[in-house]
Amino acid sequence: MPIWRTISLIFMLLVVSLSPAAQPQRVLVAVHLDADGKVVGAAAEKGDPVLFKRAIEIAKGLQYQRNCDSKGNPSPSTIKIWILFDENGHFTKAELPIVVGEIHVEHRIIKKVDPEYPDKLKRAGIKDVVILEVHVDKQGTVTKAEVFRGDPQLAGYAVKAVLQWKYLPVYLRCESVPMVTTVTLNFPR
Repeated sequence: MPIWRTISLIFMLLVVSLSPAAQPQRVLVAVHLDADGKVVGAAAEKGDPVLFKRAIEIAKGLQYQRNCDSKGNPSPSTIKIWILFDENGHFTKAELPIVVGEIHVEHRIIKKVDPEYPDKLKRAGIKDVVILEVHVDKQGTVTKAEVFRGDPQLAGYAVKAVLQWKYLPVYLRCESVPMVTTVTLNFPR
């Protein structure tokens, strides 16, 4: 066998052995519904950009229930849904995150990091309540914390702390599911 062929075979083996193994993927899609529960739009928010278009099409093809306002009247809404793919990029299932009130998950926190409250902000008299919308994955790891309300100078410290929190998983029909909840932090504590 010529030396160039041996070298190219070794190179191909190295590339294959160094390539990361294919892993299951998921894409978070925001699905916009009209008052009748019909899909009027969708946008991918997180995940592998290569799968965005397929995830959006899959999410649009699913059935949704309409949402109602506080008086029971049908109203437009947005639902966030995870579209899951296997390691070969084939659709496997869709998962809706469960929305859970803060009071119902406080006891499920197994790791809680208090936010920093810098002396300069204390001396300046800056105090406020910061409320975050928190996304938790199936393992109980906080994956996203967005400021819903609060002083912008304190909000960054709140987000940094909550991203380190860990929850016990939430189960639905014996399967762990992602959830969305709120977290309220008071400055000063």
